[in-house]
Amino acid sequence: MKTSSIRILVFSISIFFLAIYKFCCVRTIHAEVPIFKINLDLAPEKRWDSIIEKLPSSMLIQCAQHIDLMLNRAKFKVAPQLHELMKSPLLPEEYKKELIGISQSLEKKLGKLPYTLSYENLLLMNIVYELFTCCTSGIILNNERMPYLFRNLDWPAPFLRSCVINIDWYKDNNILFKTTGFPFLVGVYTGEKNQQFAISINSRHAVNGSIKENLTDYIKNPADTWTISILTRYVLEHAKNYREAYLIFKKTKLIAPAYITLAGLNENEGVILARNRTNIQLKDSLKKWLRYYPQKNMHLNPEDISSPLIIDPQESHTKYIIVTNIDQNYPAKQDKKWACKTERCNPLQLETKKGSLGPQFRRNTALNSCAMLSQNFTIEDLFQKVLWVKPNFNKQTIYSTVMCPHKNLLVSFLT
Repeated sequence: MKTSSIRILVFSISIFFLAIYKFCCVRTIHAEVPIFKINLDLAPEKRWDSIIEKLPSSMLIQCAQHIDLMLNRAKFKVAPQLHELMKSPLLPEEYKKELIGISQSLEKKLGKLPYTLSYENLLLMNIVYELFTCCTSGIILNNERMPYLFRNLDWPAPFLRSCVINIDWYKDNNILFKTTGFPFLVGVYTGEKNQQFAISINSRHAVNGSIKENLTDYIKNPADTWTISILTRYVLEHAKNYREAYLIFKKTKLIAPAYITLAGLNENEGVILARNRTNIQLKDSLKKWLRYYPQKNMHLNPEDISSPLIIDPQESHTKYIIVTNIDQNYPAKQDKKWACKTERCNPLQLETKKGSLGPQFRRNTALNSCAMLSQNFTIEDLFQKVLWVKPNFNKQTIYSTVMCPHKNLLVSFLT
């Protein structure tokens, strides 16, 4: 065979395998998340300066370009409410000042501030998370009866992987709490307060609960109403213990529904709250974990009867509770199109389809993964055997986190 023919053959084979990898495989490389510091004793406008200064300009510009696409989608959804929304007390003044400081710091670093990163757009960016997200969160007890909170954050914005950061939040020269998030978001969806509690937030969508309806209701009566990410940040800063955190999440009015996973220091401190705008609708707790388990003879993939059955919880070695983006009693109290208006996120779709993010399949997979763990599980086990198992780990997974308040632990990986 001629040399040129061999080269063509090798090139063709290489392209073939690259195509297979791109379209058939899920990423398997996981990188540690960089750690930054924020000093809460500084003026709000100055708190993010050091983070923005250390981030590469090329990354910030790339993020700005992709954020523009997301904001256009968000603005289309909330266009009628956008003007009134910007005038409302959406964020406490302290956090608004942080966003102003972020915008000023970006302009100083980049020379010219992209329109996408203006204060108004940064403000909007802090409320659009729930428009696009699908997540998996859970709590599991180890052999010492310590709760571990684990979570995957899924978002159809792959550029965000390069923006993920861990932040140690300092007060009076001590670390007050830790979070995993993004440099443009002052709110929190994943965080741990030192030796007190850990929190993760999942989006929740209910009947008559579209983003437009939620924002319209909020604009009519904005008093004492919070976005969930800002409330989570507030809880991490100000709640002294698990009980205080629970009561704040229980009573505070929200702009939109959410799932709140909250873990404390002992086996009785672990709960998943299904919140609507005004109160708790459903609650799963470690105390009564079997009560919330799926009925027997349910297949791992609800749309595939050839898939394995969910493991009987009586065969498991420890207690655990799981939430994705669906209520335990679905579909009795939820709209069939609860997840989003695209076929990709419809929970009634054939969840065997490539790239599916179906919530039942993800939840059942996480339940089975936990059931197969021993009580002597390690942090690596929670990543490798729970969070990084398909379909919980998928092409939209941005980062994975494990937290243990008792050990003052927060570990995150880019995915």
